Order: sequence, then structure tokens, then C-alpha cells
Amino acid sequence: MKIMEESKSNDWDSYWSKRKKQTFFTKLQDKIHREIVYNKHINLAVKYSKKGTIIDFGSGIAEVSILLAEKRGDKIIAVDFSDNALHIAKDLAKRKNIGLKAYKHNINKEFHHKKVELCWNIGTIEHFKNPLHIINNMKALSNTVIVIIPMKHLFRDIYELFKRFANLHCKGYYHPMKKKELVTIFKQAGFKNIYAYSYFIFGCVPFLAVIGKL
Repeated sequence: MKIMEESKSNDWDSYWSKRKKQTFFTKLQDKIHREIVYNKHINLAVKYSKKGTIIDFGSGIAEVSILLAEKRGDKIIAVDFSDNALHIAKDLAKRKNIGLKAYKHNINKEFHHKKVELCWNIGTIEHFKNPLHIINNMKALSNTVIVIIPMKHLFRDIYELFKRFANLHCKGYYHPMKKKELVTIFKQAGFKNIYAYSYFIFGCVPFLAVIGKL
């Protein structure tokens, strides 16, 4: 898959603006994510972190964090550089009576906050050319870091073609990884305890999750 320039803030604002307008494809994708995909992500967070405060670093609309908070009562700090995404996140949290603070911030830069129980990133760092720098920023925020991204695989390439056809993709740099590549980045960041998982949704849409604990 062709590697393009790194995504810009206005690309993401445009993406989330389009995602407000529900189509058949976006409704289908959202339904699959909520009922199947997100449960797998949430189960990993429950297994490897304690209830408390979550920093969703590159949060988008923070939907998975909100679902996790519904399950065990966490507070959420959503960090993203898209105004549209943060607006949706705040609205979702308000409707579900979840405590969420939103900060507009470029995750390529340090975010200053005391350490929390979990800092995670779901489907964002594959859009950045220096994921090690971002993971180091996350490590400064929590002793438990989880990164979940699309896994490099033939089935992933096919799925991305569908997303482009359905206009569900964000323009810009995009680099799914294999397990070894992301684990190596966590090692470079100084994590001693690293756990890696790969899983396929419907047997054909691959995800990669890596957990680092200090």
C-alpha cells in the first residue's frame, strides 16, 4: 500500500466531519466495531490495567474509552488535535454520564499530566512517521501503555480498499505494522514487560495490540 504524507489536523477534522453524516457503510462499520471489535480492545484494558483515569492519547471520538468507563467507572482524558473529534467525544460522554476532559493537542509533542492508570492509543500511531516518539510520550503518562493498530496483512489491504470505496478512510500517511515491528518499538522505548496479541475480526480483518508495562 502506498505510503503518503503524514496526516494533518485539517485532514482529521474533515474525516470526523464526514463521519457525523451517517451512511449505510458508516452505520455498518460502527455496528461491527461496537458489538465485536471494541469488546476485544476493552478486555485487554481490563486485563492489564486497573480502574482509575485513562488518557486516550490520539483519542479521536474516544468511543472505546467511553465504553470501558461504562464498564468499570474510569475517568477519561481525551487528547487529540481534531476539534470535531473532541466535540463528538464530549457529546458521547455527556449522554452516557461519563467524566471526560478533552484537550486539543498534537500527540507528537509532550503532554504534561501526572501519571495515570492507563495511557492507550487505538488506531492512531499508524498515521505517524515516528511512532517511537509518541510511545515515549505515552510512557511519561502511565506505567501501562497499550497500542492497538491495524496489522499488516493481505486481508488488511483488502479491507482498506473497501474503506476507500466507502469513503471511510482518512487521507495521509498510513502504515499498518506486523507484530515484530511494533514490539521492537516498545523495546526501544524501554519497556521490560511486553505482551503482544493479534486477532482477526470475522477471520479476515486483522488487528495488532501491544501492551507495555514498566
